[in-house]
Amino acid sequence: MKGTIIRVIAAGAALSMILAPSVSRVYAGRAAGEPYKLEKGLDPENSKIKPILSLSQIELPLNKAKEEPEQNIELTVVGAEGKYASTGIHVKFDDRLEILDDEGDYATRGPALKRIGMIETSADWLDENNVPHGVFVMTGASSNKGRDGVMWTFQVRLPEDVHEGDVYPIEIYYQKGENTSDLFTNIVQDKEGRLMEAWVFTHGIEQGYIKITKEEPTTVPEPVIKLKKGDPNGDGIIDAVDASYMMANYAKISTGSYEPNIDEIITCDVNDDGMMDAVDASVVLAYYAYVSSGGKDEFEDFIESKM
Repeated sequence: MKGTIIRVIAAGAALSMILAPSVSRVYAGRAAGEPYKLEKGLDPENSKIKPILSLSQIELPLNKAKEEPEQNIELTVVGAEGKYASTGIHVKFDDRLEILDDEGDYATRGPALKRIGMIETSADWLDENNVPHGVFVMTGASSNKGRDGVMWTFQVRLPEDVHEGDVYPIEIYYQKGENTSDLFTNIVQDKEGRLMEAWVFTHGIEQGYIKITKEEPTTVPEPVIKLKKGDPNGDGIIDAVDASYMMANYAKISTGSYEPNIDEIITCDVNDDGMMDAVDASVVLAYYAYVSSGGKDEFEDFIESKM
């Protein structure tokens, strides 16, 4: 899958220590869609396992959105290591996003589901043109092999007419039918598993989005190089090599065969008399001899003391 995710926030306090903060933040709450119907006598607050399911929150500069319209959206879980097996989750995407599929697979299994034996993905929320605007993902296993981390990765394409300030919501959307319902529970679906599921869909959802931000500069400024008087070859050492360079240029300038550039004038006119000549080269040679015999003054101080 392609795409550069800019400033992604994967959810959960357990991950917040290792992920960069974002300007905006969506805190955990209930899933979108119909309210989760709590089983009588089960209070999600009493759950010992309180996972957080989150979707990527992406802030993407406008120029990046145009250059790389295909973006990866991750569905992540924290706080449920080794506690879940059976899951069924609906993810609804903004209608302007195109959900990309790989030969009918609308999501890719992540490392959190590595030990899960059964997975399935299918398109959902089909419009009149049979274009999906959501995905249903499910898992099943013979034991609680689900881990923390990325469960699923979806790939979407932004529209061509993106604008600064556009926000594309991506939501975990709870659904319950007559005979089926979304799940996040353990293999036996016991009280612990049902409490965990109730917590997830009523308290443990961090919704996602792609937000288009201000365009970033694409040009890299040229590095500023500080020119040093007496060092026209720029090697950081003022010595006889620099003096020879200055004498050679002085000879060419004197015959009218060479026009010095501004950098050469700055570095070669060490006595600031407006000329590049043998006097400047002589000063450089004198400083070289001074340093070679143990002198400690900087070149500028040496010039000031001699001029």
